[in-house]
Amino acid sequence: MRVISLRQLNHDFLKNRYLTFVFARQEIINKLDNNEEILKRLLEWRDNKNAFSDLLNSAERAFSPLLLLAQSPLSSLPEEDKEWIGLFIHELYCARTGIREKIAILKEKIFKVDNLVTEIVDGGGRQDAGKRLYQACQELSNGISALPSEIMVL
Repeated sequence: MRVISLRQLNHDFLKNRYLTFVFARQEIINKLDNNEEILKRLLEWRDNKNAFSDLLNSAERAFSPLLLLAQSPLSSLPEEDKEWIGLFIHELYCARTGIREKIAILKEKIFKVDNLVTEIVDGGGRQDAGKRLYQACQELSNGISALPSEIMVL
């Protein structure tokens, strides 16, 4: 089993492979004309979309300082204290960071990229389809980059 992080998926797949491909071939994507190689590369999005969604679904909890309750010295707290402290810490974290809203926006961006890929592959893309797909992927990548990368304790 291979463990992959949201940042790693964003960097390795979206930024380095997919965005580079879409940017370099925007004009070809605009007038796709059943180019099998381009179609195949566009469809790589579908192979990775679920990984993005799964990682985003777990991001709120994965970035939460709630995880620190399992580390020493906090792990020695009584279970009943860890429960209420954990709820409080997590809700405070969510309110201060806006993580729930950020994740919801990123899910919308995934949906937008997916719709554009489907539109292009199904032949319904407009003249600026390549540019719109590139911009949507860039927005998704930038949004993922803006997520916290570690738990911070002040």
